[in-house]
Amino acid sequence: MKFLGEVKELEICIDICGFSKVYPEVEVTLKKGFSGIKIYGENNKYTVEYTIKTDFLRAVTLLSGLIKRGESNIKIEETRKLDSCGVMIDCSRNAVPKIETLKDVFVRMAKMGLNLALLYTEDTYTIDEFPYFGYMRGKYTKEELKEIDKFALSLGIELVPCIQTLGHLDMALRWPHHSDMADGARTLLCDYDRTYEFIEAMLKTCKECFTTDRIHIGMDEAHDLGTGQFLKKYGYEKSDTIFLRHLNRVNELIKKYDYKAMMWDDMFFRYSSKIHKYYDQETVLTPEIIEKMPKNISQVFWNYYKETNKEYENYFKQRTGLENEIMFAGGIWTWYTLGICYNKTLRATRPALEECHKAGVKTAFGTMWDGGHGGYLNVFGSLLGMQLYAEFIYNEEVTDEHLKEYFKL
Repeated sequence: MKFLGEVKELEICIDICGFSKVYPEVEVTLKKGFSGIKIYGENNKYTVEYTIKTDFLRAVTLLSGLIKRGESNIKIEETRKLDSCGVMIDCSRNAVPKIETLKDVFVRMAKMGLNLALLYTEDTYTIDEFPYFGYMRGKYTKEELKEIDKFALSLGIELVPCIQTLGHLDMALRWPHHSDMADGARTLLCDYDRTYEFIEAMLKTCKECFTTDRIHIGMDEAHDLGTGQFLKKYGYEKSDTIFLRHLNRVNELIKKYDYKAMMWDDMFFRYSSKIHKYYDQETVLTPEIIEKMPKNISQVFWNYYKETNKEYENYFKQRTGLENEIMFAGGIWTWYTLGICYNKTLRATRPALEECHKAGVKTAFGTMWDGGHGGYLNVFGSLLGMQLYAEFIYNEEVTDEHLKEYFKL
């Protein structure tokens, strides 16, 4: 293809995706400004209007697919409904994806229109000050993270580090070098100075390696908080009180490094539930939690299970009134099975993203977990799920027929 117009900032991604090597007789005039995608023209002369790089890449991918199918008179218009949308890739469960794998996946994501990727790294990245962090775990070096980040950025994908600053750190805390920072087997010891030196080292490392100013700090599923070494060292205290104090101390470090942080919001709702469950439809956040919740940290509501619009509508209503930005994380069901459960993925994702649009949510992503810790996460088998999320960037609803058509293109 021969590209005319505002080409300079797109040259690298055009080269990466190989668009200049196909259909040399086709001229594509580029215009920037439309909030989404416009493709129109005929007989090998087309115009593409777009907002961001991934819009452009999606538009040219669709155009190429339609030309390959023999179509000539082409007209497509799609308006963006989500600002950021993509996937979180699990890099922590005994199989850290190679750099080449991530680059391949990022190209495919960008061609779909996805502009957000989160690397879920519990302890699989290098922290200079803590050499046993990620020891024998296939962790990424700083140079590798910088390489991945640069590549993603060239395609218009924001690469966001996703770390853990409270729970889910059993692989790191098992080493004697870190045992003084352990409350329980997988949870950090709150109110302990070295714990916050550890967390600051995490934040400092990510700041060095990623271009984005966003970071996901985890904070989910800390069920044993305050029941282990904390109890012996400081005495009994309600876990929600410990949680909020710890979060606010971590938030001071977030501000120090000028981060726009996000976190899982499940613990707030578990603490507020009268039956201590995540998905209690009757939960109302307590005044104390609302008051002490840092307003600068975006709250990520995650749910991979429910299948009705009414349930998701109610969950978003539970979050109405919070000053925090609300984001959503659904699931591409890669876990617990060797194959991907698309039946469940489709049933749970569609109503969730439909209600995201109604609730005004602007950032959403699909999680891809290796829940069995067996290292069998099939990233390439997840592409159809990625396509599903991409279609909800531009559409209020996505039918099976639409998904099949756009996945093929």
